[in-house]
Amino acid sequence: MESTCRKSVYVLVLCGPERERWINPELAGFLISLTQPEAQQRFRFGIGFLQAAPIEKARNISVANFLESGAQWFLSLDNDAVPPPNFLDFISAAVRDGKTLAVPQFHSNNLPQVLRHRPVLVWRREKDAQESDGWVELTGAGGHCILAHRRVLQSIQPPWFATELSADGRELVCAEDFYFFYKARAAGFPLYGNTRFSVGHYKSVDISSLAI
Repeated sequence: MESTCRKSVYVLVLCGPERERWINPELAGFLISLTQPEAQQRFRFGIGFLQAAPIEKARNISVANFLESGAQWFLSLDNDAVPPPNFLDFISAAVRDGKTLAVPQFHSNNLPQVLRHRPVLVWRREKDAQESDGWVELTGAGGHCILAHRRVLQSIQPPWFATELSADGRELVCAEDFYFFYKARAAGFPLYGNTRFSVGHYKSVDISSLAI
């Protein structure tokens, strides 16, 4: 297992097109917390922001930026992701337990009221996967929050992310996030989800709905 002692983590926030140039308050609070002594004693954090479209282009640019940074770990967060107060522990757990490719659970914050308090898992579990210390092996997951070790990204030939459509171009066959996880698993890096950490997802909610 890898020690968490002062590993370097490159955090990159993906912002949407012009109309979505914002980050939610919880994400802003998380980024600020990474500058505090407690966080800096555990990891060396670098923080960046990227605005590009379409989403697969943005994700590929973010990976290229990370590889140029020299950091050991890459944390990709969409601007509408909502990290919980203990999210730093998710990073520590992945590093400690040697999970080189990891995602948390997530729930959508702007679902219909009847569903709002139910976790919505964009997860595909590995067949017969058993949970251990919160970790469960997956075959795919949503990409709004991804933690990956440098080895994973260096082992995959670009593009890391791509959207695949049907032959007539009318139907989505594979979204960019599931495409990435497929390539990572094919390169020998299993994907793990952790049931102990749940990240919210505003899913491009109107910024006016965040007003107090």
